[in-house]
Amino acid sequence: MNVRRALSVLVACFFAYFAYRAVRDGSFHVLAHIRLSAFISAAVIIFIGNNVLGGLRWWALQGYRGSAGSAVRSLTESIFFATVLPAGSVGGDIYRGASTHAAAPVVADRVVGAAVTTGCAAVALPIFLHAPGWLAWAAAASVVLGAYLAWRVLPRIRVGSSRVRRGLAIFGDVVSRRERVGPAIILTVGYLFCNTLFLLSLATAVGTHLVFVAGIVGSPLVLAAGAIPNVHGLSFVQLTIAAVLYDAGASAAQATAAGAAHLLITYVFALIGGSLLLERRLGRSHPPLAAHGSEASR
Repeated sequence: MNVRRALSVLVACFFAYFAYRAVRDGSFHVLAHIRLSAFISAAVIIFIGNNVLGGLRWWALQGYRGSAGSAVRSLTESIFFATVLPAGSVGGDIYRGASTHAAAPVVADRVVGAAVTTGCAAVALPIFLHAPGWLAWAAAASVVLGAYLAWRVLPRIRVGSSRVRRGLAIFGDVVSRRERVGPAIILTVGYLFCNTLFLLSLATAVGTHLVFVAGIVGSPLVLAAGAIPNVHGLSFVQLTIAAVLYDAGASAAQATAAGAAHLLITYVFALIGGSLLLERRLGRSHPPLAAHGSEASR
């Protein structure tokens, strides 16, 4: 809890500085004149990547139980909890696990997503920092070696607790099935590509330009920043977006406005998820009219 409190204070301090720079550099002026078509395109692209492809990945790791549409809907609903609750993204994961009565696919979804994005981010970070090229190759080799060792070593770990052992067995069964993990990895790569297009559209929306290669390098960095717990939608994702655009030549006002635009999109998604959740709850509390009619006829 102390770690989360420290992260909350750190994020709050960052966004206080974020607001200060927005006023000083004229970011509100940039937001007021944002290119609406590019902003809507960015929102649609990230919705496809985060909600649709993310929901399909979770559905695959569940063993294709239920329908793909219900998985996408549940993931969209979980964004409401991830944004509103102080627990951040953990709150959304808890909701997903409770809605399907299965925690292992949720953990596997996080692990597969984090492994792919962190691996790509490890390769992209030296490029982003303009480090020597051999560092990127060394990072790539380290990622491949680490993934192989994890694949071989983790299933052989023995623990004393029966509950932990049972949980590891269930998790190992999920990630050992190629028909589940293979599509999940492919969908994560598709999510990275959607995030690249999102960065390009967001840059256009705030009046700057981002080359495709810079978007490819920045995309895994942005997604890796999303692994850090957020506080009511405020996270290091906005900071990373601003840093990527600023490094690509955007002004401080444009970079700050891009981070604020991402935050706005996050709140819109949370509103959509909350609306779907409310509709689901109301549907359960009020049976269909046909049911009332049949009861009356009895």
